[in-house]
This record gives sequence, C-alpha cells and structure tokens, in this order.
Amino acid sequence: MAREYFDLSDVAWEDLRPLQEKELGCLLHLDKICRGNGIRYTLGGGTCIGALREGKFLEWDDDIDVWIPRPDYERLHEIWDEVNDDPHYHLCRNSETECYHINCSFIKDDRGTFINRHSQNEDVNHGIPIDVMAMDAAPASRLARAEQLVLSMLQSIYISQRLPDHQGKIIRVLTNIPLALVRKRSTRYRIWKWCEKRMTRWKWEDCPYAVELTTGFKMKFKKMPREWFDSCKPVMFEGHEILIAQGVENYMEVLFGDYMTPPPMKDRAPKHNIVYANMDEPYTKFKGKYYCVEEN
Repeated sequence: MAREYFDLSDVAWEDLRPLQEKELGCLLHLDKICRGNGIRYTLGGGTCIGALREGKFLEWDDDIDVWIPRPDYERLHEIWDEVNDDPHYHLCRNSETECYHINCSFIKDDRGTFINRHSQNEDVNHGIPIDVMAMDAAPASRLARAEQLVLSMLQSIYISQRLPDHQGKIIRVLTNIPLALVRKRSTRYRIWKWCEKRMTRWKWEDCPYAVELTTGFKMKFKKMPREWFDSCKPVMFEGHEILIAQGVENYMEVLFGDYMTPPPMKDRAPKHNIVYANMDEPYTKFKGKYYCVEEN
C-alpha cells in the first residue's frame, strides 16, 4: 500500500488505509485523555456516519472529525500540556504566531507528514491530523443570535485568512472584501480573537441551543437542542469503543438528511487538497521541499 501521497483525489480507496490508521491513533489518544479528564466529545461528519453505518471509516474518507462542547474544548487546551503523556501527539490551534488557515484545532502526530495546500507556506506543525472543533452555545434571543452570527462570520474569515473552499462563488466574493480591507496578519489576529471572545460569551448551561459556529456558512444558521450534546454514549469504530453525542442520530439528520444511505459514486472522494503526505517520515524533514519552500 502507498505510504506517501501527492494528490488524494488520485489515490485508490484501499491505499488510504495507512492514512486512516495514523488518524485512528490520534483519535484513540484523544479519547484516552478525554475519558480520563471528564471531557465530552462526539464524532462528527463522515467519521460519525462511518461509525453509525459501518462501524469503521468510510472507504474514501481521508480525515476524522471530532466536536467538543465549548467549555470542554477550552478545558482540553488548558490541561493538555499537563495530561498528554505522549510527546509525539500535539494539540494545535491558531494563534498570534501560527496560522493553519482553517477554523479548528487539531491533534497531530509528528511522526508523519500531511501538508495542506492552503498552509504550505506556513512554518507550523504539518503532522498527520484529526480535526477538533468546538460546539458552541446559541442564545434564545433573536437579537443575540443575530449578533453571534455576524461575529462568527468575521471570526471565520479572519482566523482562516483565505478564501473558503466549497462554499460557492458568492461567499468567496463576500469573504474577499474584509480580507482586502485588513491585510496585516497581526490586525486580523486581534479582530478574530475579539470576535471569538464575544461570540462564545453565552454559557453552555444557560442556552437552549447548540450550533456549529466554526464550520461552513450554512451550519452557522442551524440551531440544535443543546441536550443532544450534553452527554455521550459509546459506539464501535474500527474495533474500538469511541464516544458519540447522545443525540447524534438527530444531529446527523440535520447535517446530511438520510445519512444511512450511501451517497452517489461521484460524491465518494477524499476532500483534502494536499501538497504532500507521508506516513513514515516526520514533517520537519520536508521543510524547504514541500512547505516553506520560498524561505529555503
């Protein structure tokens, strides 16, 4: 099986297996830390569909998605350095000095390489990742929700610092306006940090709804009952007991409709646009070759 990739769209499904196994290692490490410290999480996206429908990865899936309620999400970042017992796994997120050009955190395995095209010029951790995203509380007040939506849109634009993929031409055009108005990275950082602080100020336990504020444009508008995510239940995934939200079936219906019916063949494809990935060599080996090439 292939152990390195240059274009995932050309990779046969069976050759994705080494990548999936590396990602599974990241998930199991996260699961151990979450269970040991009372942190709720749920599989999401195609990972959750695979778990519910087949008990394993969808054959064409090239990543793992995990959602964590905001209070637990922030706590995970606070305790990570103290509780992480394997130095090869890293919890990474955007900061003043590091930009991953995507609005989430990651668990990354530094023993491998996964260089997304959108971040190939960034000197950041390019290890093999799984996506870790915050599920936020949504207030009941219409006025407060309107404010939260505006803040989340600005936060998404300035934290990603790029035009979005797969969101349509109109969204790309509208996104370009604030990016053109504010070009300095340090200023963009201050804006998205302020927006993030404001849009997450409603307490989880005080709000009736949960919402994905850090994902695609459409999901920002889809409120869901908070109790769907208040507790977890086990599911078997790749032979391991992993956690999903108590109301995950309802959650998947909101996202995908009839998620138990496989999609048409044309939609069964990896989604990441990569420069290079390697399952056996650390990403630091490829600085100046596949990332930060201009620096070299």
